[in-house]
Amino acid sequence: MSSAHTVPHRSDSRKSAPRRAFVQVVTGDIFGLFAREALQARPQRLTIVSPWVDSDIAHTPSLNELLDHAEQCKASVVLGTRPLETPRHAQAVASVLNYRRGRIFLDPNLHAKLYVCEEADGRGFAVVGSANMTDSSRRLRELAVIVRPQARSRVLADLGYQAVATLTENAEVASRRTRNAPRFRTKGQQE
Repeated sequence: MSSAHTVPHRSDSRKSAPRRAFVQVVTGDIFGLFAREALQARPQRLTIVSPWVDSDIAHTPSLNELLDHAEQCKASVVLGTRPLETPRHAQAVASVLNYRRGRIFLDPNLHAKLYVCEEADGRGFAVVGSANMTDSSRRLRELAVIVRPQARSRVLADLGYQAVATLTENAEVASRRTRNAPRFRTKGQQE
């Protein structure tokens, strides 16, 4: 069974910003492209949606580099991923969990891959495609589109909002404040 989500129109007393953007098809190291470009930006929020994540990816800026940059920019970081099944996955989730402005959503049915770098005034970019945030994905033939909004567009805010809204529907929320940090488990292990 499949479902479709439309981006809700948020009512606002001000004139609504357009949702226009430029789209470019890219191939290759998709997450690396996102990470390198995000490190050049001044993000207010980074949203990473990937079923599988690695803490360190060869020849690509690491998740910790992104988190350090986010800290310098005082940006929030949202990570949506599957429950932990490998040590590298657990390490990546722990890094975001320990980040002061980090939020984690774990969904065992997650398949989407979306990377959003939101800057002020609707600027920034999003990458939507087939690539997980893993070292093995870096070496595969991956395809994605980069979405670059026009000035003051709401495209990125709507993508980020919809990703979080969709993730929170069925996901376990991990938080260091409530001490329900995700537990590492091996494939086939019962909860």
